[in-house]
Amino acid sequence: DYDVRVYAVGNKIQNEDDSAFLQAKCGNDLIGVMPVSTWVKRRERGDFQPFSALDETIRAILSTLIDTATAHPRDWVRYWYWGIHFHRKNALNWGNQSVGFSVEDWIDRDFLQNFAGQTPAEQSHAA
Repeated sequence: DYDVRVYAVGNKIQNEDDSAFLQAKCGNDLIGVMPVSTWVKRRERGDFQPFSALDETIRAILSTLIDTATAHPRDWVRYWYWGIHFHRKNALNWGNQSVGFSVEDWIDRDFLQNFAGQTPAEQSHAA
């Protein structure tokens, strides 16, 4: 309905059945599956290992994610307008009531004017 390309990534895959299930449900929209990772578990517990210690399979999938996300042209104006749409929709549906005052119009009107056209992740990946 919103003309936004969506991909799927499997996370914490334990066996081939998990992968097959996701492949059957997602088809070509599944761009990768990541197994359960001891590196991630250690990090969650505060044991920060270097990124180079992350399993090569997971690093390859992360690289595919970045390549896929950055390969498509961005229409930042359209994204901005959709962001306003969803912000207002959520503010009216639950946000205003949740915080006890109106957040419907909390929109940075100068955002696009100051935006360089790439996210920090895109800038570092292009370098």
